[in-house]
Amino acid sequence: MKRGISLCVVVAGVVAAAGAWAAPFVCVLPGPDGDPALSPGALAVAESLLRRDPALAMANRRQAQWVLAQAGVAAGRPPTGAQAEQACDRIGCSAAVLVSLRADGADYLARASVLVAGQAAAEEVGPAAHASDPVAAIAQAIASGAETLLEGAGSAGTLAALPSVTSEAFASFCEGCRLDGDPATQQEARAAFERAIELSPGFTLARKELGALLLDLGLWEEAAAQYRTALEQEPNSGVLLTNLGRALAEMDDTAGAESVLRQAIGLGRDSMASAYAYNNLGVAYLRAKRYEEALTAFERARRMLPRYAMAHANVARTYMLQDQFGRAADAAQRAVEFANDRWALSYAHRLLGDIALRQNDLVAAVGHYHEAVAVRPEYAMVYNNLGVALKRQGNIAGAEEAFSKAIALDNDHTAAAYAHTNRGNLCRDRGDRERAIAEYEAALRLKPDYAAASDALRKLRGGE
Repeated sequence: MKRGISLCVVVAGVVAAAGAWAAPFVCVLPGPDGDPALSPGALAVAESLLRRDPALAMANRRQAQWVLAQAGVAAGRPPTGAQAEQACDRIGCSAAVLVSLRADGADYLARASVLVAGQAAAEEVGPAAHASDPVAAIAQAIASGAETLLEGAGSAGTLAALPSVTSEAFASFCEGCRLDGDPATQQEARAAFERAIELSPGFTLARKELGALLLDLGLWEEAAAQYRTALEQEPNSGVLLTNLGRALAEMDDTAGAESVLRQAIGLGRDSMASAYAYNNLGVAYLRAKRYEEALTAFERARRMLPRYAMAHANVARTYMLQDQFGRAADAAQRAVEFANDRWALSYAHRLLGDIALRQNDLVAAVGHYHEAVAVRPEYAMVYNNLGVALKRQGNIAGAEEAFSKAIALDNDHTAAAYAHTNRGNLCRDRGDRERAIAEYEAALRLKPDYAAASDALRKLRGGE
């Protein structure tokens, strides 16, 4: 992969390399000479602009940002050619668009160039674009080569405009994008996105990114509210519909999720959003225990995008729930091997741990649970499951510590309810009846329908 192929170069090889996609599959990465503080927001804008062209399939900015971090690239910094090649290979992209943005007096200066896998070219920097509006500057930098970027791929050669935003709103948006990938700074990211929306109420992209963050935090209703508001401004956005569908699926609104996800798929404008929509449709079916329909949706998603790690992990989950452990382990292992998505990687290790726990391979279970929390330290359910495995190993102190960690994270009521119950069982076993009762009561406050906690509480209060 060569650095600096101008967007004005005809990227004929991209279409041939697109694999399962009918369109080139592209990610957006930081370019040289950009301001690292502005780079994450600039990438989000560039992705959104490029995603509006149906001749492109766009990778998720947050995924690319995480993959670069794994390659040792600091936030907002440009990757080396080798690092960019590695990022594209992990995600499965055939090309990357490099975007730079920096302040230039009272204006903004943006540049864009393309990296194409396997194509040799002399270095050439994309033309500079100046504008007082940062979104307009990025759009101009990309549009300068849009006509030929997708030549032969069916592109109309134009990019739909994004609403303009104030400099203050954009700066706050960039701060949110910089902070949203780190569990330690997600609340700061939320505040930054909310301020960006307050400063520019029509900033739909900020609502989209805020919604994604709220999904990460498990705040399904709040995420759904952001997506519904954003859809009032962009009613035909496949991404917004897909993410709303995920929120509804997590809220167990299977019918609502299916409706909006089918709408997203029917738009046919965003091939990447369609793959995500099929995956989220599978999640809705999975939660409703409609396993065959779930598998069909997940398989459709991973056929569309073979390196879609979360679709592979969800296939693993579906097989595991049907006690088909061999198939489940194979699918989860694929997601681990891809190592291209933080959530999918941690989820796949959790599933491999759960499979090992079901098969009473406690050493393997503990190992996979540790791998899962190394990737996602905020993964409360893994700490609960780790506690179960440690208890079976006879490590009672370690088990109690793991249960307590799941509770202290305070980001998953179901995991905390399980952990309170498991910690209550430890108290009961050592004869601490009053504390055990308090733990079961705490579990039921979080999850009133949790039969294991109510049964344990009834037995303990009844003296059984």
